[in-house]
Amino acid sequence: MNIFPDEDEADGFDFEPSEHEPEEVNPEDDLYDPNTDSLTIPQVETDPSEAHPAVRKNFWAIVVLIKFAVLTAPLGIMLIVFESNFDWGLPLVIIGGFLAASALYRYVTFDPSSVHGDSDGDGDSADPGSDATDRDEHVDYGDTAATDESPASNVAGDEAAADP
Repeated sequence: MNIFPDEDEADGFDFEPSEHEPEEVNPEDDLYDPNTDSLTIPQVETDPSEAHPAVRKNFWAIVVLIKFAVLTAPLGIMLIVFESNFDWGLPLVIIGGFLAASALYRYVTFDPSSVHGDSDGDGDSADPGSDATDRDEHVDYGDTAATDESPASNVAGDEAAADP
């Protein structure tokens, strides 16, 4: 029995791309360095001290919480499953779950707009947005303020226009 069928036995399957398919793009073409005959990995030159202190504090708090959650919860599960030790295993699972929930809470409740433009972390920036604009890090999320074209003001405007 032949496990590798010949082209005649392929039941009409054509594995060659058709002329209508676009050429496949190789993502490594942009990173190829002809001088070293290998790939060059782009380097990001960012100083970690440029991050806002509140962002750094929140990031490292989440990292530590997740680290200890990943340590305690599986250890507790292993103690329960392999040793039948509920005295140590159950509290470790509960502590791990609490640490993971705390990390999730910190992540979800962190407001990045609260640190926008305040570079020293004390919250009393004299000119909000000046530091971020100077460093070209300002992100424009569009105009979120209510304008005359907002739906709420149009309703009031339509009522006023309806009563001549």
